[in-house]
Amino acid sequence: MRGDAVSTASDIYSFGVALWEILTRRQAYAHHQTYREHRANVLAHQRPQIPADCPTSLAALLARCWAPDAKMRPSAASLVSELNSMIVELAIPFEDGYQFWSSQLQQVSCEWALFIKKLYPHLGLPLPDPEVRDLAGLSNAGHDSASYVVDDDDEAVSIASLRALVTGANKLTVSAFLFGRLVGCLGPLDAGFIERVRLLMSKQWFHGELSTRMAADLLSAKGLERCFLLRFSNLRPCFVMSRLESGCVYHYLIARLPLGRYKLGEEVFADFASFLASLEVCIGDW
Repeated sequence: MRGDAVSTASDIYSFGVALWEILTRRQAYAHHQTYREHRANVLAHQRPQIPADCPTSLAALLARCWAPDAKMRPSAASLVSELNSMIVELAIPFEDGYQFWSSQLQQVSCEWALFIKKLYPHLGLPLPDPEVRDLAGLSNAGHDSASYVVDDDDEAVSIASLRALVTGANKLTVSAFLFGRLVGCLGPLDAGFIERVRLLMSKQWFHGELSTRMAADLLSAKGLERCFLLRFSNLRPCFVMSRLESGCVYHYLIARLPLGRYKLGEEVFADFASFLASLEVCIGDW
């Protein structure tokens, strides 16, 4: 706009504006009526307004991308690194999970074998035998119980269960988002974490990643009063219980409290095992 040669710093400015548009779902500078007005305001260092609820780290990065002094703008390489860190922070909004991932793995995703190699020592558990990991890798558990795939070896069942919940469709890559969700539901990251994973995946009424509509359709088709299923929330890293009551399906968020406790309605459960037991005894069968 000043007539200077286009540079990498110009691209960084444009990237910052595009990132703002993605964040806000709005067109930058939409209030400018003419190019002359737009040019005058931009050269006077007018920038899009950063939303108040924008994460602090992202707000700071946006401001640096469109800094008036081009020398103060980040390089493309540092942009990638900083954005990766921010994505991990947003994907795993739990201190113990974030500290593990950011210190041991760092990237937005990682190979399954590396994940196991880092996670087990972090939990204070011995590394599984590689052959057991290979066996667990054959699991296609999906939303079903991992014990249906390997039910003669508790360690293999545990690994297959974990793999089903934190990897993508190819079962080879662990996603920070899926890991963050699991920590939100089954944390903290302690020696009992893997056992809670195995216990969850042993339940036929756990359906994993299921939309609200699909949950309602499944329960309505089953047609048994008070029958229920447990699934991941589509909106936040926690469980949702969906239950058929008087012909209608209702959905209840399950809050995970400090010290490994769970809350359903007004009732608080001391740990994950007692929470699951209460579902089977008090709520009804799948």
